[in-house]
Amino acid sequence: MADLFQRLLLATEHTDFDAGAEGLALAMAQRCQAPLACVFPLISNPEYEAIAPERAAQAEAQVADKIRHLLAHASTLGVQVNVRVRRGLDLYLEIVQEARDIQADLIVIRRRGQRGFLANLLVGEMVGKVVAHAPCHALIVPRKATMWRRRVLAAAEPGV
Repeated sequence: MADLFQRLLLATEHTDFDAGAEGLALAMAQRCQAPLACVFPLISNPEYEAIAPERAAQAEAQVADKIRHLLAHASTLGVQVNVRVRRGLDLYLEIVQEARDIQADLIVIRRRGQRGFLANLLVGEMVGKVVAHAPCHALIVPRKATMWRRRVLAAAEPGV
C-alpha cells in the first residue's frame, strides 16, 4: 500500500459527518507512512465579512479550534498532518484546487454533510462536485466507516 498513495489529501470541516473520512485518512497515512495533507474549506464572502467582521472572526476561531483537535488526534497516532484553510464561495473548488496544488494521489472526503435531505440522499452535492472535478482519485467515506481489517472493496475503471 505504501507505493499506491504518496500524497493523501483529507477534505474536512471536522464535523460529525467527517468522522469516518478523518479516521480512514489518518489510518491510511499511518499505514502508508506518509504525511497527510488536510484542507479545511471555509465559505468566505468578502462583502459579508466587511459588514459583519465579528462573524468572520468567530468562524476563524472555530476553525482554529477544530484544527487543534485534529492535530492532537493525529499526533497520538504518530501521523504528520499539514493543514491548510482555503476560503472561497464554492467549497468544492477550494478542495479541487488544493488537490491540484499538492498533486494529490487521493482525496478522502465524507459522503454527505448537513445540508438538505434531497441534496444529500446518496452523495452530497459538494462531494459530487469534488469527485466530478478531482484531478486524482477520490475516496468517499461514510461517517461511521473505519479502516478495513480483512478485505478491501476496490472500484476500478476499465481501460485506466
